[in-house]
Amino acid sequence: QGERLLPAAAARRELSSPPPAPAPALLPSPHPPSETTSRHAGLHALEVYVPRHAVSAAELEAAHGVPGKYTVGLRMAEWAACDEDEDVVSMALTAVRRLVEAQGLRYEDVGMLQVGTESLLDRSKSVKSHLMALFAPHGCANVEGIDCYHACYGGTAALLACANWVESSAWDGRWAIAVCTDVSDAPKQYPFMNGAACVAMLVGPDAPLALEAGRVSHIVHEWDFYKPVGWPTMGPIVDGPGSMEGYFSCLA
Repeated sequence: QGERLLPAAAARRELSSPPPAPAPALLPSPHPPSETTSRHAGLHALEVYVPRHAVSAAELEAAHGVPGKYTVGLRMAEWAACDEDEDVVSMALTAVRRLVEAQGLRYEDVGMLQVGTESLLDRSKSVKSHLMALFAPHGCANVEGIDCYHACYGGTAALLACANWVESSAWDGRWAIAVCTDVSDAPKQYPFMNGAACVAMLVGPDAPLALEAGRVSHIVHEWDFYKPVGWPTMGPIVDGPGSMEGYFSCLA
């Protein structure tokens, strides 16, 4: 009797087990749309904020013993630096407020706010969330966007995100603002990398300075510029020759 039950038990197990999952279908390769109507998204206005404390680039290159390096080679006029009452958030708040007021906008007319920086005040709370303090008194909370945190590319990514939103089907007809705000603390071997500033850009359709449609990205994993957790200063670890090699390899 035990031998007769074995095939039945095996059959029940086979019937109760789920059928094997079918192989996933391969998605077709995406293709760019054949015919699209561009909204010609780009810059309508911008506001620049520079801290009030600055030093002459000509005087600094003389003090560093590198005549012409900063003023001629890097086309610099001054170095700006934040005082103890300024940071990336305060600079961004000032730039965005001045932009909105100068262009006669209402805060409810802004539907996207993107921030590019590499100077975080918090590892979770975004700079963009600080800027929403300008919108809250006007009852505005429906504003897309977040921080783009990546060395020199963060501001570019913020601007492209705003332009992409204006060009997309998600655009609701409102303005976008891209904010680039940073405090640059340089290591000793690269003193010309110090500085601080912020720019807020008003992005919308039919722009007098429209972004061209064609562009290419080349992003690779390198260790030429980074700020590890626990590093004693805000200045990055920099491999200057490595950065140049990486740059030219991207162009190749």
